[in-house]
Amino acid sequence: MTALQSLPGATLLGLAALCFSLGPAHSESGLPTDEQAVLDRIIGNTVLFVNDTDTIPQVQYLSKDGTGWVWTASFRDRVVSTEWAIPGRQDGKAVFCFQFSGAETGLPQDLPICDFLEKIGLGIKDEAEGDIFDLAGVPQRDMDLPFDLESFDQLLPERRIR
Repeated sequence: MTALQSLPGATLLGLAALCFSLGPAHSESGLPTDEQAVLDRIIGNTVLFVNDTDTIPQVQYLSKDGTGWVWTASFRDRVVSTEWAIPGRQDGKAVFCFQFSGAETGLPQDLPICDFLEKIGLGIKDEAEGDIFDLAGVPQRDMDLPFDLESFDQLLPERRIR
């Protein structure tokens, strides 16, 4: 007989209710652990992201201070700066937002783009520690970002030699 089997039924029901009422584990930031794991992957790292809507690849580097740089196939060889934030929750999920300057994107107004943090995690195709493409320092690239980009290996051949 295990320790759990020896407990009275009411105690087992009480333990089960306690476990289910606690909900998901939370990190020190207040985000649930799974959302914090996504944030840890995208902040301070270079990330190749492809969303499920338009499937246009973007390489991004986001700093802890709320600034970032995005190189997307849509902008060809240009890197645009952005600000990012997690303004709140919707339907119980953390919302992650970029704010792009209209002057930098060439659009008539600023462009806010938001998505669930959980969904962003699903769109990560590759990642590397730090700003490996110096996105923060070089706004003009020497090539267009390919629309068929699936991994950093396509941009950094030396990564394939290990």
